[in-house]
Amino acid sequence: MVEFPILKIPIPEDKQRPRGYGGSSKPRFPDRRNQIQRIGPTFQRLQDVLARDPLILRQDPAGIAPERALVLEIAGSVDKFYEAVDRVHGLEFLGEEDREFNANEDFYVPDTRKGREGKIRYDKQVSGQLYLAMPDTQALQQMVSLWVRYQKGEPFDRGFAPWLNAFKQLYDIRAWGPKDRIPEEIIDYLNSELAARPHTNLRLEVELWSYQSTNKRQQAFERFEEAVRISGGEIIHHTSIPQIAYEAVLIDLPSSKVRSLVQREEVDLVICDDVMLIRPQSTISFPTEVNEIDISTQPVEPPFPEDNSPIVGLFDGVPVQGHRLLDGRIVLDDPDDLNDLSVVSERHHGTEMASLILHGDRNLREFSVATLNLFPTSTLCSWQRKKRTIPTGSSAD
Repeated sequence: MVEFPILKIPIPEDKQRPRGYGGSSKPRFPDRRNQIQRIGPTFQRLQDVLARDPLILRQDPAGIAPERALVLEIAGSVDKFYEAVDRVHGLEFLGEEDREFNANEDFYVPDTRKGREGKIRYDKQVSGQLYLAMPDTQALQQMVSLWVRYQKGEPFDRGFAPWLNAFKQLYDIRAWGPKDRIPEEIIDYLNSELAARPHTNLRLEVELWSYQSTNKRQQAFERFEEAVRISGGEIIHHTSIPQIAYEAVLIDLPSSKVRSLVQREEVDLVICDDVMLIRPQSTISFPTEVNEIDISTQPVEPPFPEDNSPIVGLFDGVPVQGHRLLDGRIVLDDPDDLNDLSVVSERHHGTEMASLILHGDRNLREFSVATLNLFPTSTLCSWQRKKRTIPTGSSAD
């Protein structure tokens, strides 16, 4: 019979947190006067144009305009800002993302180091949030009116207080433009592809804004389809998953048009307001080599337990179910069909973790819990997916 040592739980005791170096402080924001000088001209132009003809705003492909994705870069955090955005009629929330902004005289983290107290730390970025929303004309008008109240120092109506804090902490407000749609790293990759294949079509993956309305999603796709046609491209596949706000299209585009994209020319695709991201097609490849295992050198597998009810959960792992040490001992909960999508030769992590839970370290020839019949030995394997907000990279999960 094998005896295991009893592990004693230590008695908790109070200990003083060691003093850090530099520390962390809340970011500093500009006062209302400086903020009005910084952001005021943008809102003033909006106010002037909206009073005359809102369509003028669309003449600038990089400017704020109705039905064009609006970017609010906010330093720090604003509580309940999503609820406040929802109160502005015609402003559809598209997503948010954590961001860091370069420190300047208006936005900075104060220095707490000895002898430098209160000074600006230009070497420390300011954390914040990037909010994306799609406004119509009415929403832009209401946002301008809120800004006017902020300028005058007037109180905000109930439910709109987060907008007051958002204006205080507004690092920048702008439209989602060509540079957002094709980031620099994508430009570099496309240049290398053009150098390798200068006269062939290139396959691109284009992600569109996913609207809550089915009609708006369909209209957006039709506008994008027209932009692809004008560019001489061809749509290969279209995927729409509104439950996770995912709208993407595979297209083939002539190399001449791809060259225009990387040179940031104002071609139809890059100035299409319905386009969120343009990138090369996401691909995935697996090695085909399989390491052979000498079964004769492996310990004999333990007998099956009498009770095989699952009591252990193994997350983010897809084991080889038919492995001789796991066969009949695991229950696979696989809502995303990863068992069919995962190559067997690459399931090292899930298989090893399941074996470790069931049988301990096989290299040390430890006793298996199944042999000792101490615990039920089935392992529940599952996959969890996080809810998607705004995309920042490959679409592959």
